[in-house]
Amino acid sequence: MSGRRWREAVEEFAGWVRERYGEGVVVVFGSRARDESYAAGDTDLLVILDRSDLDTLLELFRKAHLVGVPNPEVHLFSVDEAFREARGNTVIMDALLEGITLLDTFGIVEELRRIVLEFVRRRGLERRKDGWWPSLSYPTT
Repeated sequence: MSGRRWREAVEEFAGWVRERYGEGVVVVFGSRARDESYAAGDTDLLVILDRSDLDTLLELFRKAHLVGVPNPEVHLFSVDEAFREARGNTVIMDALLEGITLLDTFGIVEELRRIVLEFVRRRGLERRKDGWWPSLSYPTT
């Protein structure tokens, strides 16, 4: 799928999230956000809503698929879960540090990003192709 087409699909999905739920966060991240994806690659979407339950996750997945998001991988968190998990959940860390924010009606993405950056700094972590690792340049004393 061309870069323009997947972007249109994720933007349509983010618009639907706003219409359906009123407030929320949608961030596309991973290889699509880095422009490193291939046609059959997945599309990682961080979605933060007032609630996170299986029915909501299934509805989000179905809608992402229906609007043409290629191979959607929806990662759903409630607002409370997002703040609780920001320190150490690699999905949230990747999304907030590498992702493209499409929707943030809660106005929380920058605050969550600051929490993640502080966690990464305090733990001496760095993002590599294969995940989060202790920085080789982090002081050991």
